[in-house]
Amino acid sequence: MKRPPIPLRLATALAAAAALLAPRPAAAQEVEQRADSAFDASVRFPAYVTSHPRVAIDRAHRNVHTMDGRYRPLAELLRSDGYEVVANTEPFSAESLSGVDVLVVADALGGDTGETAARPAFTPEECDAVYDWVSGGGALLLIADHGPMGDAAAPLAEKFGVVLGRGFVFDPSPDASYRGSPTQIVFSAGNGLLGLHAIVEGRNEDERLGRVVAFTGESVSVPPGAVPLLRLSSAAGEAPTLDDLRSLRVRGDTAATRANVGEAAARWPARGKAMAVALDAGAGRVVVNGEAAMFSAQVMVAPGADGTGRRVERFGMNAPGTFDRQYALNVLHWLSGLLADAYGPAASADPYALSPEARADLARELRWLIQSRYDADTTELPEVVGRTVGDTEVVVSGDGSISTVSREEMVAHLDRYFPRLPPRAHLLQTVRDLTVQPYGDVAVVHYRLDSRMVLGGRRVSREERFTEVLRREAGEWRTTAWQEAVIPGEMAPAAADPAAYDDYVGRYRLLPGYVYTVSRDGDALTLRPPTGEPAALLPETGTSFVLKGTVRRIIFVRDADGRVTRMTIREAPGVEYDAVRVP
Repeated sequence: MKRPPIPLRLATALAAAAALLAPRPAAAQEVEQRADSAFDASVRFPAYVTSHPRVAIDRAHRNVHTMDGRYRPLAELLRSDGYEVVANTEPFSAESLSGVDVLVVADALGGDTGETAARPAFTPEECDAVYDWVSGGGALLLIADHGPMGDAAAPLAEKFGVVLGRGFVFDPSPDASYRGSPTQIVFSAGNGLLGLHAIVEGRNEDERLGRVVAFTGESVSVPPGAVPLLRLSSAAGEAPTLDDLRSLRVRGDTAATRANVGEAAARWPARGKAMAVALDAGAGRVVVNGEAAMFSAQVMVAPGADGTGRRVERFGMNAPGTFDRQYALNVLHWLSGLLADAYGPAASADPYALSPEARADLARELRWLIQSRYDADTTELPEVVGRTVGDTEVVVSGDGSISTVSREEMVAHLDRYFPRLPPRAHLLQTVRDLTVQPYGDVAVVHYRLDSRMVLGGRRVSREERFTEVLRREAGEWRTTAWQEAVIPGEMAPAAADPAAYDDYVGRYRLLPGYVYTVSRDGDALTLRPPTGEPAALLPETGTSFVLKGTVRRIIFVRDADGRVTRMTIREAPGVEYDAVRVP
């Protein structure tokens, strides 16, 4: 039987792999991939304004992804960022690579049929030419998906010491699966699978990666001197072929499928490998990426009855909830020299000094542990605290008070600190800028906590800083001390007219079921939040108050008739939301 053409087979492979635990709405053989014509490729602040590094995207080696095809969104994004983007149409040589700053090679193939596609896509002379060009200061982004692309690109990767897995990577871990599919893998700060590298950190806070997703790819080895950008977890596996991957699925039985996937990870382990690595080669730089869709912006579509396309799902830089767009920009920023390697060796004079790799692993482990607390739902808090907090903990609160609490009391503390939000409020808390100082079985960590939520359709954000002391017991790290961000000294109450306080007493609704209560006790006002303990309101002006122990301001607003109709809660300059007065 004649085999289908390579592009259709690749679309079928992605659809089948993605459907391993989450069935697609259309049969795999009907699905095609195409560039998303609606993708926004604009860049608000281009990296290059006066100079324009030349990026050549290869199309001379039967590439599945080219600048005129599925990588059109990438080409448009790079142009918006200030690069000159051209197509490479010639075999690799010193002449064809002259004048190129960054070479992008994506999913090259050795032939046009299933029998020939896995052959080497590059001649030995081409591999030598690329190696010499990189060693002299060039930069290479080599992207190779699962087979047959991994087979075709293997000789070029091996010139730089990187061995391609050539299979289909999967990870059954719940925190590593995107859209419920173990082949669509999440690499995040929370699950500890993002590496420690300038590409991950970016040039500033806006460019720091939080959650990168790969859409069915292969593993890559981590040779000496290379840094894993996207690490594979100890639970990851790699099926040698698409048929091997398909064999894990039991139709109609998700539990049996998950069991098969877990057993297969032990049979075909991928631990210790990565899906992307960065390395220096002579005077040049190289990134090898084991998945191609994350650099694209694609939609999977199935033809409708009238012959028109029907959108099914997005993959790549346009996929919701991912930083893949920023990942692509950061990779190119590093390859073009805009980003420097920012991580040096630990000081040898430190008796507890760790190697950069060991320190990075420890920071990643502790960031995952701490992040798990902020990710926990109220119902999960007892279990999460049970494995991350010691029997007792010293807590230094924002007002400077010090207390010792038991693990059980800590559960109640967190339950107050992270109340269950009403249905229309969405909270995302991310641990950032974590640094660790190890002292044997004790570690001190400092980090910033970014909290973002949507209340009544408005975005609200807040930053806090924390210090934690953790102790390792029986191989497990547990927090034994915790200090919240220092709050500025309490202001001296301003002169106010208590006669107006009665106007402020009442109930104020932020969202349905989420009501604040203002009460009066003599010449003092108290605010009781929907959850947690009440706190005093310290007058700042006649209508503005500061919530004691915080920098949050409460402002009472009157209508044209002088009646208090709402209460503005100001978290920070420019960050505020209104609670309407209710009976």
